[in-house]
Amino acid sequence: MCFLAFLSPYSHCKVYSSETVKTSALLGSATSLISTAKNVYSSGDGLPEYKVVCYFSSWSHSRKGRGKFEISNIDANLCTHIIYVYATHRDNQIVDREHFRDLEGLGNLDGYKHFNDLKLKNPKLKTLISIWGSAESFSRMASDVGNRTRFVESVAPFLQKRSTHGLEIKWVNGGNPEDKRNFVILLQELKTNLKAQGLLLTAAVPEEKLVIDRGYDILALSKELDFINLNTYIGYTWILQEGNWNANSSF
Repeated sequence: MCFLAFLSPYSHCKVYSSETVKTSALLGSATSLISTAKNVYSSGDGLPEYKVVCYFSSWSHSRKGRGKFEISNIDANLCTHIIYVYATHRDNQIVDREHFRDLEGLGNLDGYKHFNDLKLKNPKLKTLISIWGSAESFSRMASDVGNRTRFVESVAPFLQKRSTHGLEIKWVNGGNPEDKRNFVILLQELKTNLKAQGLLLTAAVPEEKLVIDRGYDILALSKELDFINLNTYIGYTWILQEGNWNANSSF
């Protein structure tokens, strides 16, 4: 069982409903849902049979007012896995996206360190880093053996230096058949490399069935990944409509 929770909701997403939902109420509902899941989906020996996969968006600290969210606001005991969003790739290597937010240094926010300090509050917590880039940049990297090898070999040292347990890869494929095949090859090579280091490998995919069918070989991906995250947080239409997510939503 896998529950996905965004500890830092995207500021550009809007919910149109007949009543205003305060942030505190929304977070309270999420906390209640996660707590219920933890009680229901547990094994007799106390080890969880579920995954509560949470995300932290590193730019949320810069928001104003009630939208501001810090790593210190996270209850580390709510999640089994928590993913830091995002790293990126450059010159066929995984790299930090924002040095100011992510790394140590004079005036920097030291995000990775504070993120991993959550494990002091919950030693069972698994921390991961998500990598995101344009479809074109992933395509160029994955389509060439040399580029792909350079990228794969850069990942484990990057994760280990930042004291995390694994990688989530978010490649939004628009349906190119070659990209669909190359994504599987990339994950096969990543799995071999990361498994030897005891590191996790996951992927995030969109929730639209048409996009999944065109862009992802789910059966093949599932053989290479520890788990797959279905990004249902974008499960809304750009067309302004009445209502919100509820029991009657066509979701």
